[in-house]
Amino acid sequence: MKTQSKHPRTLAVICSVVAICAASITTASAQSNRSGVSNGLFTHGNDSFRVVNTAGYRTAADTGVSAAGTIQQVGHAGQCMSCGTSCGGSCGGASMGVALGYSDCGSCGTACGGTCGRSSMLSCGPKNMNPCQPCSPYRYGSVEALYMAPNRDNYTSSPNFGLGDYDYEFGSRITVGVVGDCIHGYEASFTGPFEWDLSSQLSAAGGINSYLTTGSPAAALPSFTDAIFQQQTLSAEYYSLEASKTLVGWEMAKLLIGGRYINYDEDYNYFSRTAAAGNGQLRSQTQNDLIGLQVGMDLLYPISRHAYSDLRARAGAYYNSYDTSVSVIDAGTLRANGSDDGGELAGMFEISTGVRYQLGEILSVRAGVELWYLSGVASATEQFSTYISDRTGRSSNVDDDILFTGVSVGAELRY
Repeated sequence: MKTQSKHPRTLAVICSVVAICAASITTASAQSNRSGVSNGLFTHGNDSFRVVNTAGYRTAADTGVSAAGTIQQVGHAGQCMSCGTSCGGSCGGASMGVALGYSDCGSCGTACGGTCGRSSMLSCGPKNMNPCQPCSPYRYGSVEALYMAPNRDNYTSSPNFGLGDYDYEFGSRITVGVVGDCIHGYEASFTGPFEWDLSSQLSAAGGINSYLTTGSPAAALPSFTDAIFQQQTLSAEYYSLEASKTLVGWEMAKLLIGGRYINYDEDYNYFSRTAAAGNGQLRSQTQNDLIGLQVGMDLLYPISRHAYSDLRARAGAYYNSYDTSVSVIDAGTLRANGSDDGGELAGMFEISTGVRYQLGEILSVRAGVELWYLSGVASATEQFSTYISDRTGRSSNVDDDILFTGVSVGAELRY
């Protein structure tokens, strides 16, 4: 009886074990059907995990390999750890980024988009100067108001009165440019127009005389002697056009080379009225057209969070195509009527320094002082001497030098 009752229980246990095993196999099979690797993801049930290919890591065994790893490195506290050639061979100033509060480049190939350059200091200011941000091409335009005057000696043709110094006059400097690849670019600029005028006159019952003489032996000109009224005027005009190719380095220095045209003209007029001999007039005119090559340099130096000191320098050698003319009328008689033209070597040198302040990401303002030196030009008062003859004005003096001084205020838009 005991043996007969044991077999059914044993069979029941075996069946239960088989059923449990079958259920486990079915469950495992169902789960295995829901697991697998696809599109770089490992799926297990309702969870997904990214699969990382170990070939994407760079190790010590990869020394000499130019290709960057495909895995972005994080958590590095030092200089760019794996720049290689993906950053152009350098880290682009990662330590500067740390000093300014930015994290280093990490793996430049991915963290910096393949380069480890610096963002635009001029367009973003120091607060956005992230060394890991690739630079972008940009355009710029500036408008400056110039307040300038030529420094000339006080000239006169009369011992009784003379011309004073030129007053400062307003002009402009308009510049536009583009930097297509953050290094190479083009720039064009217009300066002027400037016009300076001097005028002086004297009235009396008589006794106003002149330094002008004529004849042999030399004698005073009748219509410029014992005059009752005399007037002297002197005017000058200036403007220039320039176009240059630029080379930008670190957005703190810019070198320029190109062509430039400069126009400088003068006009002197001396009028005299006498009671006995009638009227007399001397007029001298010059025109200088300079064209040549120019080199230049613009430098920036940070002095605070948003402010910079700057330096602007230009130097050029030019061919001056000049024209001069002198005429003298004395009591209705034409004493001289000479003219001349030709070409001479001339030079123009400019230097300006000031302070620039960044108002936003694209706008900055600037104020500075200007010093220009123009050499090898013909000025109106140098084309005649005090002795007037029929040869007066037939040869030119093109050796005058003119110094311009002034200030500048302007704004620049960079985008």
